[in-house]
Amino acid sequence: MKKLETEFAGVKMRNPLILASATPSWDGEHCHQAWLHQAGAIVPKTFAPPDKFAQHPRCGRMKIIRHGSSRIGMVNIELYTTIALEEWLKTDLEKAYQGGGCIIASVVAHPDPEATAANARTIQNTGKVAMF
Repeated sequence: MKKLETEFAGVKMRNPLILASATPSWDGEHCHQAWLHQAGAIVPKTFAPPDKFAQHPRCGRMKIIRHGSSRIGMVNIELYTTIALEEWLKTDLEKAYQGGGCIIASVVAHPDPEATAANARTIQNTGKVAMF
């Protein structure tokens, strides 16, 4: 069998298939399932700003794109996860990382750049994610 291992920006992946930040990666269990089904890396739903902003009007609105009767894609306009960062770090990130999953973090920008940097550092300090 051919090896598809690749490296991107210093991150080694078993193959170049990356599950983007979208509905299929909304929590740790779904990220872990993507890893078990051979995704090369997973980008969980974008880590959210503080709790009070976690419920946003676009959450969960999706559209299936069709060509005739065939589904050909999905439009994802969810901005970020509705799971609080603390919960992600306490439970979901651990579940996503089971088995050594390659996780690439996506962090939403806060109005205050220092708050964004603090969240990014907190996530990176888990040692379980790649940050670019």
